[in-house]
Amino acid sequence: MQYTVDEHFVPQFVIKRFSDSLEQVGIINIKLKKPVLRTTKSTAICYSKDMYEIKNVDGSYFERNCTEKRYAVIESELSSKINPIIEKLLLGGRLSGEDNAHLTVLFALQLVRSPMLKRVVFKKDGLKHNIARQLEQNSIYKMMIDSVDVGIQYLLQNGFAMNDETIQQIRNTANHQESMLDEVIQYIQRKCSFYVVTSNGHPFILSDNPVLIDKFDNAKYIFPIDPKYAIICAVRETDANMDWGYLNSIEDDTVDEINYFSLQNADNLIVCQPDDKAYCLALLQRVNHHKKQSE
Repeated sequence: MQYTVDEHFVPQFVIKRFSDSLEQVGIINIKLKKPVLRTTKSTAICYSKDMYEIKNVDGSYFERNCTEKRYAVIESELSSKINPIIEKLLLGGRLSGEDNAHLTVLFALQLVRSPMLKRVVFKKDGLKHNIARQLEQNSIYKMMIDSVDVGIQYLLQNGFAMNDETIQQIRNTANHQESMLDEVIQYIQRKCSFYVVTSNGHPFILSDNPVLIDKFDNAKYIFPIDPKYAIICAVRETDANMDWGYLNSIEDDTVDEINYFSLQNADNLIVCQPDDKAYCLALLQRVNHHKKQSE
């Protein structure tokens, strides 16, 4: 059987929206002392080896590629939704309930598949690292990206003895039996609404950790989706006067601020359209200058 080893953590269809006519995206490694822009295919970045995989105690993979396949199906369904949404908004239309549902899943999927989440689970915390600790970390990760019951199944399959009472305690502690993806979806549906912003000048950039969280008082999440557009997900009660669901133009200084936060949010890379090289390098230089001044 052919398995996927390099598993993407940013939707390829979003990265592709930053490509040029040659289907190349520009990328800048922000960790280099002298950052430069190079071009590559959208499929060649923002992936990690065995991103969603855990192993059994015997070294074999536990349900290999199941999470990758699940996320790939969702991503495939979302990939055809963005252009129709933008086209409708450009004609003066408003986001429908169906549009909001698609955007909810887009944000939730990106938040859950973040490498930062995996680092948090598998961080070195000073505890003795033995087989029991490894089982615990692996099961917690599966509970977060798949479901509580999948994490329990992993423990049982690897010889961790649990009676029904213990299993129920785990479910009660986790406070859900579905996936973390479903939990985030339910939160956004209860609390948030969407609108889209467009830039008439400066381009948006994308980072390898693309969703900005709580960077503005009136925006819970911000997700740039191409050089012209970013999607805003805001908690309704924080901006009761906002006319949700429409397209709004924003000034260059606001675009610059969003991009500034994206650079700060990046783990290693920022992504842009190759033609925006000069703008991105100048912005990165400004960010690095501010960092040196604050040190």
